Amino acid sequence: MDAQLGLAIPILVFVFTIGIGTDLTWGDFKRLLSEPGVILAGICGHILLLPALAFAIAYIFREDLIIAIGIVLLAACPGGPLSNSLVYVARARTELSVTLTAISGFISLVTTPIIAWYGIRLFVGDDADMSLPILPTVMQIFVVMLVPLTIGMFVRTRWPDMVARNTQKIRMLCTVLMLLAILIVVVLSWTTLTGHFAQFALAGLVFVGATLLISWFYGGIIGLDESSRFTMMVEISIRNPVIASLIAITLLDRPEFALFSAVYAAPAAVIILALGIIRARRNKRKPNVGSDSLNTCAPDDLTQ
Repeated sequence: MDAQLGLAIPILVFVFTIGIGTDLTWGDFKRLLSEPGVILAGICGHILLLPALAFAIAYIFREDLIIAIGIVLLAACPGGPLSNSLVYVARARTELSVTLTAISGFISLVTTPIIAWYGIRLFVGDDADMSLPILPTVMQIFVVMLVPLTIGMFVRTRWPDMVARNTQKIRMLCTVLMLLAILIVVVLSWTTLTGHFAQFALAGLVFVGATLLISWFYGGIIGLDESSRFTMMVEISIRNPVIASLIAITLLDRPEFALFSAVYAAPAAVIILALGIIRARRNKRKPNVGSDSLNTCAPDDLTQ
């Protein structure tokens, strides 16, 4: 039964990522040319700043390997589509959020295996039972992420009216699939979760709080305006827990390593949503930058 549940994760990730792809266009990547400095800063935040911070926090919780590796796997993952919704609610730069989400999804083909491999080596050492082979990881991420993203983008390009009519249904399906993946992780590791819930909760709050603070100051240091700075903070802080589950269950055969991602997701979304609502109310008389961009900017993003 456990093996069958574990096999469901790659299928869920594949279908889920097709849905994400239908929200993207090649125009998202063209913004790289119009704002190269901001986009590069966002990419550095994804692949350098967040992993470095995560490794530091994982070191604090190194006595509990399930938490430490869970933090590492989450930090290795690309951003998630939820960030676009949270940025929209905050009336910040939705178009920048969409662009960073799209680019992080593509570069994760290379960065996710490297970051995860290094983190596991750092905290586990040469234990062969917990090694993460780079090439198989790259190939699996290619199959379950890059291929479906491309399929989704092709569907949007080929049948734009159909996608536009069903955007809300597609996003609702993505939400259900993400929740189903998290539920599978909880079922597979229920005993571990109940026995370590307090530690997971503490580590999750530390990770979310530290990520928000560091990414906010990062945006200030590189000279971003307030709207771009808030967007950068959300993009760096929000990860895709489904990918962490994929690596933990199918490649490491250790579903308990996906528990941190499942526990982290709710408080991260709630805290950022609260900050976004506060920001939106403060700026409610100002126009929403990027509000007329892609369908990812529509209010029904909240269904994600």
